[in-house]
Amino acid sequence: MQLPSRACASGFQCLRAGLLGVLLLSLPIMAAAERPAPQNAEQPGVIKSPEDDRQYRYLTLDNGLRVLLISDAEADKAAASLDVFVGSAQNPRDREGLAHFLEHMLFLGTKKYPEPGEYQTFISANGGSHNAYTAAEHTNYFFDINAAKLEVALDRFSQFFVAPLFTRKYVERERHAVNSEYRAGLKDDFRRALDVYRELINLEHPLSKFSVGSLETLADRTPDGAPEDLVRDDLLDFYQRYYSAEIMTLVVLGREPLAQLEAMVRPRFAAIPAPQVPSLRHGKPMFAPGFLPAEVHIRPEQEQRRLTLVFPVPAEEAYFREQPLQYISNLLGHEGRGSLLSLLKERGWAEGLGAGAGISDRETALFTLSISLTPEGMKEKETLVALTLAMIKKVASRGVTEWRFDEQRQLGEIGFRFREKGAPASTVSQLAGALHRYPAADVLRGPFLFQRYDAGLIKKYLNYMRADNMLVALVSPTITPNKVSKLYQVPYKIAPRSGKPAKLSRRLKRQLRLPEANAFIPQRLQVSMTEASETKPQILRKSERLQIWYQQDTQFQVPKANLYVRVKTPLAAASAAGAAQMRLYAALVEDALNEFSYPALLAGLGLLVLIGLGYREISADKMTTAELVALLFYAVLMNQPLSQLANALNRLLIMLSASRKFSLRRSPRAKLAKLVVMRVLSEGR
Repeated sequence: MQLPSRACASGFQCLRAGLLGVLLLSLPIMAAAERPAPQNAEQPGVIKSPEDDRQYRYLTLDNGLRVLLISDAEADKAAASLDVFVGSAQNPRDREGLAHFLEHMLFLGTKKYPEPGEYQTFISANGGSHNAYTAAEHTNYFFDINAAKLEVALDRFSQFFVAPLFTRKYVERERHAVNSEYRAGLKDDFRRALDVYRELINLEHPLSKFSVGSLETLADRTPDGAPEDLVRDDLLDFYQRYYSAEIMTLVVLGREPLAQLEAMVRPRFAAIPAPQVPSLRHGKPMFAPGFLPAEVHIRPEQEQRRLTLVFPVPAEEAYFREQPLQYISNLLGHEGRGSLLSLLKERGWAEGLGAGAGISDRETALFTLSISLTPEGMKEKETLVALTLAMIKKVASRGVTEWRFDEQRQLGEIGFRFREKGAPASTVSQLAGALHRYPAADVLRGPFLFQRYDAGLIKKYLNYMRADNMLVALVSPTITPNKVSKLYQVPYKIAPRSGKPAKLSRRLKRQLRLPEANAFIPQRLQVSMTEASETKPQILRKSERLQIWYQQDTQFQVPKANLYVRVKTPLAAASAAGAAQMRLYAALVEDALNEFSYPALLAGLGLLVLIGLGYREISADKMTTAELVALLFYAVLMNQPLSQLANALNRLLIMLSASRKFSLRRSPRAKLAKLVVMRVLSEGR
């Protein structure tokens, strides 16, 4: 699975009682001309989308602090985030959890504002929120607040990085707060799996350290005959060593013009000290030499069965213009016809699949491919491993092509161009971290960028995905452990593996296919302006059993649409059994449509089947089925002029309404859907 971000367009909903429900369309009118490609923002250095009405300015203060300012005249909340490019990977071996403990202690008073809860009270009293997190290589602090209070909030926020107190009397309280976080995760299967991985990773690698911290790791120590070892002293040393402006980034978003935002920031944050930070590079491999290939079995708390193939690879941050791992994960994680997941589902072995970069730092990374297994799939573990390696080999031999890269580039450009505004707090937090990865010019578009096709680089990364460079992780309640992890008490077992996969029949390997060209990628993205007379919802068809409503979007002017089919049926609310059956049916419809709809999903077209009280959206018993959804979405994606599209959809619904035998079981989904849509659209022309 490699899913794009989903976005919504506005729409008008109209419900009607009765057996048949309502179709709602909210469509911008497509025109042939294209808007210009993304240009530089008003201020030099930051490239933004032409649809983005925010203004950006990047600057570096005298102390080396890198700053991104964002002016949004329509923002109801202002926000700021400061990201320090250190985290749990820099914990001393005898003080694991120290970076996280520092995050807790930092906000308990400063020289200028000594009251420990003053900052939190001020933010809350002015409609805001505040938070922070510690990751392996990032410690990120952020807040949002009513826009008019940004400057006074920045004055308080900046002081935590200029003159924090780290008041001694709060050490014990925050040590227990950190320990509570650790204990709260003891039954969390994600944290438990990470604990096992931590024990498998090379002991000389920083990611083998405990990140959260506990009462034991953060305790004051008084060894016999040695000076007292206080955790507060270690915290102060960590702060003075690493909390330097030269490895910090700051993002501030407000309604004020850029010049005014800069005037708020410069005098306050230029006072952050900038000591020279020791080298943060470690030069160690993720796994100790000779450890791979290996296999680990993990017993979960919850009922789950999962097979994960893990390959250590070099970090790809220097290759953000080429995106080799993203290219690979898009092919391996594809869910369309002929994909690895499609074959595994057909065999009854898997329920889901995801591929992509996992644990990483600035030098090393793990590429993972994870499969959610059925009980039958558990019995075929070695076949699944061999099929996955066969698919990787197929990608390497036939899947590295420029047209596929161009397809991903096009999807990235569309995603960047029409990316919707995020909440201020999440926006500044994400961008503060991104400034450590991307040049300032590319900080907005970096995650979407496919700029340079490099076949050799993609194949270089594929070459790391071999049977002799692989950790196979099996998560199952039925495993027989021979070890227990130290921190989270996870039962697990380590076993050696052969560097050669199981043999597969030619027939089975031939069923694996690479994705075809994505026909759903839109070619026309221009939106025509709408006259005032067209701003109200229009009814395109009305009969005793059917209504079709259409509303033109006049606010956002982006090439996006919402299409709803709502079918009223008393079965959904008649009984608990009926409601459960409806939900099961909805899940089956979505699963049956997955091969067909996945390429559309990559192109930005979402599809949901929902069950509500007294109705179900998208499908109805013995009349319309999953194919109806497929047909409707096909029609929308054909980029037909509005009048032709409305006529085509109208005829399509009439035809399907008349055929009560049109059912999921009787029709070959994709083939019939395409044939009918093409027929209806040809009639609509």
